[in-house]
Amino acid sequence: MAETVGPGSPVTVLPGIGPVSQEALAAAGMETVQDLLDCFPVSYRDYTSPRTLSEADSEPHLYKAVLRRPPRGNWVRGGLHILSLDVADEDGSTWASVRIFNQPYLAAAIQAADCIYLDGTARQVEGRLTFSAPAVLTKLPAEGIVPVYRRLPGLSPARHRRAVKAALSMLASDDPYSSFFQERYRLLSRGQAYRAVHAPRTMAEQELGRYRFAFESGLVSTRMLDLAGAEQTAENTRIIAAGSRIHDFEQSLPFTLTGAQKKVIAEIAADLEGTCMMNRLVEGDVGSGKTVAAFFAMYAAAADGFQSYLLAPTEVLASQHAASARRLLGSDKVVLVTGSMSAAERTAAARRIRSGEAPYIIGTHALLHGEERPPRPALLVTDEQHRFGVRQRRTLLGDNGEMHALSLSATPIPRSLALAVGGMSRISVLDELPPGRLSVETRMVGRNKISDMYAFMAEHARSGEQAFIVCPLVESADGSSLHSAEQVYTELCSRFPDVRFGLLHGRMPAAEKQSAMEEFRTGRTAVLVATTVVEVGVDVPAATLMIIHDADRFGLAQLHQLRGRVGRGQSRAWCFLTSASAQARSRLSVLCRTQNGFEIAEADMQERGAGEVLGLRQHGRGPDVVDIRDTAMLAAYREILDEMAADPRLRSDYIYTAERAAERLDGQRRDVGFN
Repeated sequence: MAETVGPGSPVTVLPGIGPVSQEALAAAGMETVQDLLDCFPVSYRDYTSPRTLSEADSEPHLYKAVLRRPPRGNWVRGGLHILSLDVADEDGSTWASVRIFNQPYLAAAIQAADCIYLDGTARQVEGRLTFSAPAVLTKLPAEGIVPVYRRLPGLSPARHRRAVKAALSMLASDDPYSSFFQERYRLLSRGQAYRAVHAPRTMAEQELGRYRFAFESGLVSTRMLDLAGAEQTAENTRIIAAGSRIHDFEQSLPFTLTGAQKKVIAEIAADLEGTCMMNRLVEGDVGSGKTVAAFFAMYAAAADGFQSYLLAPTEVLASQHAASARRLLGSDKVVLVTGSMSAAERTAAARRIRSGEAPYIIGTHALLHGEERPPRPALLVTDEQHRFGVRQRRTLLGDNGEMHALSLSATPIPRSLALAVGGMSRISVLDELPPGRLSVETRMVGRNKISDMYAFMAEHARSGEQAFIVCPLVESADGSSLHSAEQVYTELCSRFPDVRFGLLHGRMPAAEKQSAMEEFRTGRTAVLVATTVVEVGVDVPAATLMIIHDADRFGLAQLHQLRGRVGRGQSRAWCFLTSASAQARSRLSVLCRTQNGFEIAEADMQERGAGEVLGLRQHGRGPDVVDIRDTAMLAAYREILDEMAADPRLRSDYIYTAERAAERLDGQRRDVGFN
């Protein structure tokens, strides 16, 4: 009889898991049987229903065919072996050519008239159905549906599957939730659910298994969010009389606020005067006026004798904010702190901060590591907040939330959106652009249209408009088909000698980067070829065209930020995304469809996961298999939790859920240094 193991048993109790496999699993965070079973398959290979060749399309599938002629193999230059097969449907109605590389042994394994299976993608090449490098099987796996797990260095997929299969056979059948809970919500037991996920007999069965864990995880996550939200309501120890200062601030501005800006400023004022410390996210596209809303909060804090930080991710952006603050808030009240400052400049800045004479402290990451600490800090504003880690922001905020927190973002990252939905931070939305501002037309460009795109760019450059071209690499890498900034710069300078191009990337000396940016900002350079160093802090109203090469190499939030570099003037603006990946088109299509930051963040969260609610990771999936991303779903889970708390038959299930939520919250708080 097989030994029964508990969820906390080490993976070494499983047959075939020796020191090497144990190390590979541990590196992926799988040290116990529970950890192994909680690592769900990323996909499945369904071998239960092979297609005929006549049903072929351009997507990967499993096909059944008959080998019509003996295999033909030959060696070509470079030691490459190519095996050619001619196959057809059993009735001979549809034929296909198959090319297999570096598997000469298959020639002896299959013969004419054999039935074989092709696992791959069929394409029409010169009018003939063709497979290139498919997997060839002489018989189908007995399991029918084979799980595919994330590839782990040092552990073969077959050994990974055998370890999971052994864990399933040895798993105890106990379920922490009652049988009434399972019946009430029509759920599989936990043991049944694990088997359905890891060894499904049908694809519908694995969905039932995942639903059980999603339901359970949703209850725990919702309860944890509610607990965390309650703990975020720290008492306001920096009460700022902000509401009465809105009028004076508005009158001091050389421009008129939009209706959205007025609404957001009123929300910030209410927070600063409220009973709890402010924790607010201001979301709005580039140019919607987020910085002005932040300046109001800093202005109100200074009027009550407090000091404020404004943290920016780059020196260019920090300097830009400092210049704006001096113009709007007073030139003698702003101090700038950056990493490139001399020791004497840092000393002078620190003196002004510690004395309290500079209420507005603006800087980069240098603020996190310096000794510049004000006597009466009250507010931390984080611009482009996705560029800073959790620990970095807490360095200034303090573990106990001694300051109000205001975050600005053109695209809230998935983690921030999850926190906001869960009630842990409040959201203000700037959904109104200044009058006359046009949206940016975004298009996907295929490889065969890149030349036409360049011609379009050159035509606009000759008419006085400016353009960015962003590449994922600085210089070409061996064997890489990705665009590099240096290569594109050289190519375009040769092709369009009448257009002035500039080059900007992170490996250039600081003086050269500053010069390249100044040349572009003043219009002496028409087209700037760059890496993502231009993602934030670049304000060039004449820039109307953004080209992003190999867009599939970037996240949606980053692409949205890059797009925000153009369209800052009154002229129509364009953003072109190039990609050689057909699979990337569906992911990138959201950028062509919308410029709404929250819709883009939603798509980003669906793709990457919400991250740990209080943890250090900004994204990625933890133990949960459900994303907390919409208020309707949260409301449904809260109704179920209320029902469980009120029903004596579900009381033990509610207590177990609450205990798991508290334990997980405590664990994540320990991870980020909370006591």
